[in-house]
Amino acid sequence: MSRGWSVSSLAKKYGLTRQRIHQIVSPAKKKGSGPTDTEYWIDEIARILSSRDERSSRVGEKNTPTTRKRGKTVCSGVGKLGQTMFSSKMSDLGLSCSDVSETEIYDFMVEGCRVEVKTASLSKDGSWTFDFTRNKGNFDVLAACGIYEGSPYWMIVPAEELATIVSIGTTPFSKFKSWARWSTFINRWDLLSNKKVV
Repeated sequence: MSRGWSVSSLAKKYGLTRQRIHQIVSPAKKKGSGPTDTEYWIDEIARILSSRDERSSRVGEKNTPTTRKRGKTVCSGVGKLGQTMFSSKMSDLGLSCSDVSETEIYDFMVEGCRVEVKTASLSKDGSWTFDFTRNKGNFDVLAACGIYEGSPYWMIVPAEELATIVSIGTTPFSKFKSWARWSTFINRWDLLSNKKVV
């Protein structure tokens, strides 16, 4: 248990499955993915979700997958975990990252860039789908996190690359043209800042 939190208690409170939580916690043990302490990640997930609940209660709205808080739709499940992991990644890279007003449709402001975070696990046909129909035209960079075999793969895509589409659909590590295109944006953290990120 981590300062009162366990995978089971976190799952029960926020309506998540143990599998979803482990999809974020497991990569933390791999070299280069961040802190290797599992308790750290459980605490970090709890901290972010608690913060979002507090903001939701201040405006008197229930935090559910279909609730719209003036500007944006409140996400849950894998979406919340993706935002948690993105925030932690920004901290690891030393990039300035802040939450935005509830009236905004995008998720974070990073080094002057409006960032929308989308997260997807594999569908039955082995593909990822990132839909940004509601957010189109309201962000500078899309941070698309695909979960594959328990590990996150981040595609950092500038909005201009998405001008003619409203979603990204791709099958990871395949020979399809879509993967050849979108895989070029994996770990392009430099697109979030003028400085080079190693």
